[in-house]
Amino acid sequence: MVYLYSSIAQRKSIKKQRKVERPKSGFGFYILCNQISLISFFSITYILGWDAPAVGLKFEILPVFSLIIGLVCYWIFVLIVNKILNVLRVRQIVENDAYLVSVRLIPRQKLQKILFLIAVCILNPITEELIFRGVLVHQLGIYINNYYLAIILGLFVTVGNHIYQGRLHIITHIIFVSAQ
Repeated sequence: MVYLYSSIAQRKSIKKQRKVERPKSGFGFYILCNQISLISFFSITYILGWDAPAVGLKFEILPVFSLIIGLVCYWIFVLIVNKILNVLRVRQIVENDAYLVSVRLIPRQKLQKILFLIAVCILNPITEELIFRGVLVHQLGIYINNYYLAIILGLFVTVGNHIYQGRLHIITHIIFVSAQ
């Protein structure tokens, strides 16, 4: 819910802007604190019994190989989406929109930018995967005994979490989540 609320608030803030505004001075610290609070939550749940297998991590192959396979699949996915955007002749629009969202989110002060990049580039992929795929989809699928419904709900939550990025980026998130 925190993710969803934050994303909707960011999208409303972006839509209200007549010209591109830079983020507030403490934004990087705020994002980092958000990620640290989520990691703290996962640490507490781990102590209470939610370990890696409980959220769907089985480590049947070495994590390094899994990471390499994931990166190769992601690279292929990006190439395919790029081709689709080229065919639809919207690639430049998507790139411009992504640039404007980045300008509105990435702080300009050096420390705030470093904190923001640590939170978004290092911690956020971990927490998002644990929340959306691990807790939401895997645990909900077990609880309701219907993985298809859990995947669909996970898709809607993931899309809602990224709504601040705009409609065109939502389409790429739907494709990406569906491909997983």
